[in-house]
Amino acid sequence: MNKYDPNKLSRILVALAVCCIICPRATAKETALDRYVAKPDPAYEYSVVSTIEGKRSTTYILSMTSQQFLTKADVDRTLWKHWIVIVKPHRIKHETSLIVIGGGSNGKEPPKKAEDYMSQIAIKTGSVVTGLGMVPNQPLRFVGDTRDRYEDALIAYTWDKYLRTGDERWPARLPMTKAV
Repeated sequence: MNKYDPNKLSRILVALAVCCIICPRATAKETALDRYVAKPDPAYEYSVVSTIEGKRSTTYILSMTSQQFLTKADVDRTLWKHWIVIVKPHRIKHETSLIVIGGGSNGKEPPKKAEDYMSQIAIKTGSVVTGLGMVPNQPLRFVGDTRDRYEDALIAYTWDKYLRTGDERWPARLPMTKAV
């Protein structure tokens, strides 16, 4: 004995289809992050610092300015600069790449080579592997603050400024995302 009445099931499917057609659909609203990432930044630039040929891969070291964060009226250093290390295996098997996002402080010399693990991953998987350092850019000293801020203290400080002012330029997570 069949428990399902085909006529009843058809009516349910038609009702469901009508609801899908006439009910308003939820649309995602544009966020502060969407606006920040999409906004063109004339400060963006990069250059190849060195190229290192290896037996099974080529490594590129780049210098990148990802953006201007805030203004001199807000922070001591507005331009976000990064070292990028790209390992491209000679035999590429995949169109998908891996990016490793790291910290570190600004003001240091460029890396001399890729980290061993990056080269190993690139060669073993046949995928390009990229390392992006200095995310967030640090240290930063904010106007009116008494100390340099690093990592979590920097992120917390900018969230506090945002929560107190409502100014969506402040959260450091925005430029951290745009840098990538």
